[in-house]
Amino acid sequence: MLDLGDKQDCICKKYDSVPKECVNEYRFRDVGKQIQLKPNVKETTTLIAIDHCLITTNKKSRCDCLFIYEKENQTYSFLTELKGRGEIEKSFGQLSKTREYDEYKKIIKHFNIPTKN
Repeated sequence: MLDLGDKQDCICKKYDSVPKECVNEYRFRDVGKQIQLKPNVKETTTLIAIDHCLITTNKKSRCDCLFIYEKENQTYSFLTELKGRGEIEKSFGQLSKTREYDEYKKIIKHFNIPTKN
C-alpha cells in the first residue's frame, strides 16, 4: 500500500474521491477531457491526482495525474496531461517537469519502477 502521508486523499477511489477530477479509481477528468486505465483480471491500477493535490506549488508546471499499472510482476508509470490539440508541446514540458518533483520520485521508488518503465 502506497503511503502518501497527508496527501493520501490524492489517490483516486471508487467512492468518495476528494479531488473533483477523480471520477473513480480508474478515470480522471480535467477541463472536459477524460482518460481511463481500467485493469483486466490479475492487473491493478492506482490513479493519483498530481496537479493541485499531490503537488501544490505554483513554482513549476506539473501534469494532471499519474497511473501506476501493475501486470505480471511488472510495474509501469504513466504520467498524464490532458490538453487540447494546440497545446501538445506545453504538455510535454509539464510531463518532463513532473519527473523532477520529489513527490513523484518517492512514488517511483516505492513501486521500484525502472527508468525505462
